[in-house]
Amino acid sequence: MPTDLSSARASLPLLVRPGPFRPRRLALAGVLVALALAPGELGALTRGLMQDAFVQVSAFVAATLLLFYGLERLFRFDLGLAMGRARAFQVPIAAFLGATPGCGGAVVVVAAYASGKVSFDAERNARGHADKFWAVALACQKERTASGPRTGEIGASVIG
Repeated sequence: MPTDLSSARASLPLLVRPGPFRPRRLALAGVLVALALAPGELGALTRGLMQDAFVQVSAFVAATLLLFYGLERLFRFDLGLAMGRARAFQVPIAAFLGATPGCGGAVVVVAAYASGKVSFDAERNARGHADKFWAVALACQKERTASGPRTGEIGASVIG
């Protein structure tokens, strides 16, 4: 029988394995459902707020998509193809589009990726390894989650 949680989860059949829900998120969703189903003014207020939020977010997303795709059509410019041609600038352009308010820019980037116009490949050496990329990514992750040195860990700095 598995002793740790990860091997216990891996041994569960696919249909029984827990999904991406975290206990706190599941609890929050349960509270929201309970509030929405509550009788009286509390339930009506909760349902009204949920409907308003849904309509406002939907309208904002539609507006940003209209803006991005409208500008592409107006200027006869395909942002996905342009990103595909500018290989060195794909990630900065995608980051800028993803940072724009609403998710219209992110939808454009995901559509370009799904259609194969953008790849987001890491720079590789002659043997096909992306060691420099992974070293920088792991160093950045370490910095974000740094809680002081731990026993047995080795720190590295990637320059250049």
